[in-house]
Amino acid sequence: MHVFTRVAVTTILLTLPAVGAAVTAGSSSAASDVVGHLYVDDNTAGTNTIAGFDRHADGTLTPLHGSPFAAGGAGTGTGIGSQGAPQVTSDGKYLLAVDAGSNQISVLRVNSDGELRRVGGGPVSSGGVEPVSIAVHGRLVYVANAGNGGSNYTGFTLNPGGHLRPLAGSTVPLEGRQ
Repeated sequence: MHVFTRVAVTTILLTLPAVGAAVTAGSSSAASDVVGHLYVDDNTAGTNTIAGFDRHADGTLTPLHGSPFAAGGAGTGTGIGSQGAPQVTSDGKYLLAVDAGSNQISVLRVNSDGELRRVGGGPVSSGGVEPVSIAVHGRLVYVANAGNGGSNYTGFTLNPGGHLRPLAGSTVPLEGRQ
């Protein structure tokens, strides 16, 4: 019986490091299988926020450290109902987000780990009322404003530092919504 106990204790002690190594390896592979990021414009009343998630190879999501991130402008506190409310630039450097409650657009820098940091000098006016969607093509940015009395499409340029500038002559009113 004494020999059996000694063999059992020795087996357990030898097994524990192997289990610990497997748990550690499993944890590091979970962190290393990040294949991208997902961002959602929360349209939060008061200071608007952007929820950020790591997207894993198996399709699961885990919140990014520091999420949700303050966008800069204000939300309305209700769902926007637009998948274009946040947009990431094609080079992956910036995320642009509508701030529907303050009629503004915010620009956030995307860090290598996916975390977001506000770019100085913003947010900027959307050029209308209640922005709901953004389209980005290279350095051109177009915003759809859907609010009564200010529904339009308005264009901007995005400079390499992440600052938006209104594009002269680019605002097109939406008939029937003015």
